[in-house]
Amino acid sequence: MRVAAVDIETFASIEDLGFLDYRYLRTRGEKDRSDEELEQELALNPYVLQVISAAVAWVEEGKITGVSVYYVSSSGEEVRELHAFPIHYTPVLCPSPEENLFEAEELLLEELWQDLEGAELLVTYNGQSFDLPVLRLRSMIHSLDLPPFIAASHSPRFSDGHLDLAQFLSCSIPGYRYALDFVCRRFGISLNKSRIDGSTVHNAFLEGRYFDIARYNAQDAIATARLYLRLKKYLSPELLPPPDPPTDNQLRHFTNLVASQSTGNTEFYDLLFAWFVEKGVLTKRNISQLIDDLKNGRLLL
Repeated sequence: MRVAAVDIETFASIEDLGFLDYRYLRTRGEKDRSDEELEQELALNPYVLQVISAAVAWVEEGKITGVSVYYVSSSGEEVRELHAFPIHYTPVLCPSPEENLFEAEELLLEELWQDLEGAELLVTYNGQSFDLPVLRLRSMIHSLDLPPFIAASHSPRFSDGHLDLAQFLSCSIPGYRYALDFVCRRFGISLNKSRIDGSTVHNAFLEGRYFDIARYNAQDAIATARLYLRLKKYLSPELLPPPDPPTDNQLRHFTNLVASQSTGNTEFYDLLFAWFVEKGVLTKRNISQLIDDLKNGRLLL
């Protein structure tokens, strides 16, 4: 299974609000907020904040195989660092982040979704409450295409194809969620943390320390991937995505083979096998084996 551990960094500024939005958000809910209180709320508001960095740590065959980071920067070239695995930093160039951040965010999100096309499972830490809802809404604001399981209105909590380790460890009990760094230390997972943390990303962005933010983002994605590997053996099958269904060509070929070797008709088997697919009995992997068995006489009807 190809697993993508995803983490994002965001930025929001009260200076970017128009007067109507500023007045609405400051007094929303009949509460008069100070500018400092409003600034803190903006950092969690997906309508206002913008994604400035997104990191993906890839996990395959029980190990981290590489990390991709897409980050907004006013300058710079792609950087590749080689540790136990390669880390590839790709700047999304934005000559004036103060003026063109919205356009740069769109390009960043496009790069991220293209990179995640091959992922079979997304893993996050607190992603069900923050990262994925933010990515979903920001992408919708930019009119970008989304992976089906994120775009689907019937799955607003992103349970399909996504595993939130913070939720898994807390068992959904309020107050039982702790910071990623703390949890990793308790599990004996080594961390290579920079001087930036979540509370200083805002100022670091204003200071133009874009690559420092990208490195911090990469470290959190790596920590999430390492925590996933540490917990993998405790994950029950229902937390993982179901096997891929057969392709239309596979299903049609299998149906014709079965019909040709039995007394039933094709219409009957179409209905029967569609039900098998719906129940997860027929999968992309096992139908290939069944087709080979039928062709070679190892399966008799």
